[in-house]
Amino acid sequence: DDYEEGTYTPTLGAVVNSYAKQYGFYTKVGNLVHFSIWVEVSSIGSNNSNSLTVSLPFTSKNHTYYRGGGTFTGESLVFDTAYTGVNRTHIDKNTSNMEMSFGFKSDFNAGWSNSIIKNNNTDNETAFQISGTYLVD
Repeated sequence: DDYEEGTYTPTLGAVVNSYAKQYGFYTKVGNLVHFSIWVEVSSIGSNNSNSLTVSLPFTSKNHTYYRGGGTFTGESLVFDTAYTGVNRTHIDKNTSNMEMSFGFKSDFNAGWSNSIIKNNNTDNETAFQISGTYLVD
């Protein structure tokens, strides 16, 4: 009996002076939320080395072993080193923000490593398109 569709305005955890695009759509069925986001920065403010986060429409499930996630594409990210491999997002328990990171392998036989995208990896034209699903209480 619990069904909801809506929009919201996603924000980045980085200091952003202005956005070119901030679109967020969600569908909530019971405790399952599917979301789709498009965020594009037109002017970034002062940055720091904290992990880059993106706001979610609802707070995630509060359980010790819960994790959610999604996939994203990104443009105009500034990295010192080129990474290869898959990208991912990470939604921790009891949070209304999603942490974004790249998972990568340095070579075929290596184990997976993780590189968190930091606020200072963003630029004036950084853009993200993100879709994912997660649970709420």
